[in-house]
Amino acid sequence: MPAAGPAPGARRVVVGLSGGVDSAVSAWLLKEQGWDVIGLFMKNWEDDDDSEYCSTRQDWLDAASVADVIGIDIEAVN
Repeated sequence: MPAAGPAPGARRVVVGLSGGVDSAVSAWLLKEQGWDVIGLFMKNWEDDDDSEYCSTRQDWLDAASVADVIGIDIEAVN
């Protein structure tokens, strides 16, 4: 299947970034195809401590790091 870039007039796309591999690769592939990618990190639970499996703070740091490496902007929403 050939790679498809943005449709005429549609240049921006929002990608949910969790800090994991799947969302990082998706954002990178879209950017490589010429899309203007905006990362969006969603905080879906209350503040937590570092003793739990998923730390909101660490997830945010991972997602922000991915955005930095890819070279895209990222926003966090609650």
